[in-house]
Amino acid sequence: MTWKRKLDSGFMWWNFAARREKKKGRASGGILVGIRKEWIGGKECEAREVSTGVVKVSIGEEMQVYAIYNQGNLREVLEYFEKQEEVVKGKVMIGGDFNIRIGEGENIGFKESEERKRHSKDKKVSNEGKFVLEVVGRKGWNILNGNAGRDEEGEYTYTGGRGASVIDYVIVNEEAWWDLADFAIGERTESDHQSLEVVLCSEESYVKKNEERKVMKVEASK
Repeated sequence: MTWKRKLDSGFMWWNFAARREKKKGRASGGILVGIRKEWIGGKECEAREVSTGVVKVSIGEEMQVYAIYNQGNLREVLEYFEKQEEVVKGKVMIGGDFNIRIGEGENIGFKESEERKRHSKDKKVSNEGKFVLEVVGRKGWNILNGNAGRDEEGEYTYTGGRGASVIDYVIVNEEAWWDLADFAIGERTESDHQSLEVVLCSEESYVKKNEERKVMKVEASK
């Protein structure tokens, strides 16, 4: 295919084709995943569709990244995460177009992040947004939007004909949180969705951050 030749050869690519639910209308739900070969190193890496609109990328045994595209089946998707025990092992990052709104509020994840308030320029909370918050709280995960890195105010992630909103998110477990160096909402002109930019620590900086975490836990326990 000609489009494949246009992709950066420095990445490994997986394409999960869009589906047409009806005879008429365009196909939707396609997900393209690319991972920089240099970053993978010698680790075993694979990507597979585990549920409708959910692609799981395993990078060695240390990290799992899930790409999400909500096609009206978000409850089914989240039930998948609640049932899969392996999802809680290692670093877990879940990101993409959830197509829901969660507003802002107190943090609901692990103890080290509870003192931070999660901000958002989009104050509305949808019914499915409430359900997502419940699941995130039960799993002990946390949401990066308006809560980490340079995204201090919870920037808009989508701009359409009816205005701007926050409907794209990155959710992480505690292990991934401590590997986080930065998070920001990017700027794109070719799409109505903005990119979600996550920067992880290098091995050296991760060790340093882990040592700081241990010191913080000791001080908190005194």
